[in-house]
Amino acid sequence: VLCDGDDVSVAEIARELATGFGRSPRCVVDVPEAWLRRAALALGRGAALDKLAGELRVDASAFRSATGWVPPCGAREALRATAAASLADCTKAAHRD
Repeated sequence: VLCDGDDVSVAEIARELATGFGRSPRCVVDVPEAWLRRAALALGRGAALDKLAGELRVDASAFRSATGWVPPCGAREALRATAAASLADCTKAAHRD
């Protein structure tokens, strides 16, 4: 797994994708994790919440030092670009039909 050193949360990923899709990032609502945990446990979905709310950090410093690899852009920029490209592809496909 490679990383660019820019740690982003699930909420930040959702905000950046919303921006890339041309939507307001205000559509992402912050809900206290304690509320989510109670609801997830009540529904038997505690493990799913752990995957969403837990941290995933990768230390790529050894790899980067050994190879000199530098990411071409940051995670946030890449998320916005991915969403924008996906939207453009969908728009092109809709106009072909």
